[in-house]
Amino acid sequence: MRSVKMLVAAISILLGSCMSLQFPCENTYEKAYLGMSEKEFMNKHLQVKMEYLSSETIIYSIRYNAEDGFGSNGDGTYKKYYYFLHRELIEIDQGQSLINYGLQVPEELM
Repeated sequence: MRSVKMLVAAISILLGSCMSLQFPCENTYEKAYLGMSEKEFMNKHLQVKMEYLSSETIIYSIRYNAEDGFGSNGDGTYKKYYYFLHRELIEIDQGQSLINYGLQVPEELM
């Protein structure tokens, strides 16, 4: 009976670790949440590119490595956009909302 429990535990651990490779938790590498301040965002993300700036709105992007295939656009990377209104994060996407700001939507999203 003890060996059966050990076998079940070993299989559970193995499957759990394999599933984490298949479906990575974005929170482990993307430390952003709606409502966070721009200052906190900038402190946690060092490789940020400003895509748009107005008196009320700022849009940043970050290019992520997608070796695991998650969200990849075919070249092994993908980009996420972070929308700030009055210095507060209000939206995160992969570029779908850029058109709302008069910006060009990436071709792979069309």
